[in-house]
Amino acid sequence: MFHRLVRDIHYRKNLIADQLVINMHRWICDPNSLLFNPAIKNALTILMKKLCLLLVAEMQRLGAKVIYCSFRKIVFSTQRHSLPFAKSFVNSLLIEINQKPIFASLQLGLIHFSSVLLWIDSSNYAYVYASEDEKKNGRVEAKFGLANKIQGEIKNKFIIMIAGFVGMLWNKRKELNEEDLNNNPQLISQISLKILKEEIVDSLFRLTTKLILLRPKLEEMAKENFCLDIPLEFVNCICRVLSVNLALEEVVDNLKSQLLLIIYKDCIISTNQNNWIPPTCVILENIFCQKCSQNGDLDVSNDFLKGGEKQGKEANTNNLPFLCPHCGSEYPLSLIEEMLVERVSKMQTSFALQDWQCVSCKKIGANFLHRHCECSNKFEYTLKPEELIRNLEMVKRVAIKHRLENLEYVIEHVTRCLQ
Repeated sequence: MFHRLVRDIHYRKNLIADQLVINMHRWICDPNSLLFNPAIKNALTILMKKLCLLLVAEMQRLGAKVIYCSFRKIVFSTQRHSLPFAKSFVNSLLIEINQKPIFASLQLGLIHFSSVLLWIDSSNYAYVYASEDEKKNGRVEAKFGLANKIQGEIKNKFIIMIAGFVGMLWNKRKELNEEDLNNNPQLISQISLKILKEEIVDSLFRLTTKLILLRPKLEEMAKENFCLDIPLEFVNCICRVLSVNLALEEVVDNLKSQLLLIIYKDCIISTNQNNWIPPTCVILENIFCQKCSQNGDLDVSNDFLKGGEKQGKEANTNNLPFLCPHCGSEYPLSLIEEMLVERVSKMQTSFALQDWQCVSCKKIGANFLHRHCECSNKFEYTLKPEELIRNLEMVKRVAIKHRLENLEYVIEHVTRCLQ
């Protein structure tokens, strides 16, 4: 049926068929739709994942290095050192992919180029625009969800420091020609190491010292954002970002140990504080907007910051809004709360039905009645209770920020059951 509709659009310019194709995905995936069927939705999701994997394999075969891929966005490296060569490569790549029958239904379009990219995941990245437009060229964009526990001026300092590091790397890179980069692939790593030692280290020590002096005033902010210590969180965040480059990993580890010694003068650091785990992001997929009928993914753990910045004074009096990434309209809070309650329920079910794994031989336990493995060692959870509680705390933080009382009650009930 879908192929017939597409053929009707292509040959007869049928507007009704076009509207059916546009809304087909929403009708299949939206739980409020009369056409919704969980089995059909799961089958469609599996097919979409397979198509994404085939697309990634094809792009890598053609010479691209894929960094990240989702249903809506692909981030890849052209492995070209100049913008004209990168554009030529992308154009030939798109032409080659569009000629494949299996990818005929895909609509691939270029969003932008970046000359420098610092990437951790889809919620934590920074890049420098590469464009022929002088206003856009060299502009730095940064988004770091792992720093959600530090707010206000401190987070701005964090973003400025990372953006400054990426910007200085871009300025140094402009001075190099393509022949130097081809002859010495490690040249960028050497420049990054030099910038870190000469520009970042001193300012990082000064800023950490200021945060330690302001620690008593920051205790209230720490409680509001479920953070034990703001200076410690700041150091962990910035060292995590800088250590993405493997060439800087050893230097950043030494830098982190020195900063931790400054934070704790008595040199007593607990295991939990030393083994820092960045806060997870809560991403809701396939949320359909009632105004524009477009679907998108929403990072509810980070989007309240954008809402607060855009709404200004209104955000202080009302519940902070979740905004559609396409048209900017507000999602109903009841819809978001319902999806988050369902997410918590799935997390609880996954924890209850998880497999047991042997501590020694790592064999999965086939019989839950047996307390010990065949090798006489104990079984352990594959999903740790601490990990589940940490994820629940992140969702609870969203519930408190947006005053989702039902969600907060459900999380407290699940947490009590785990204790």
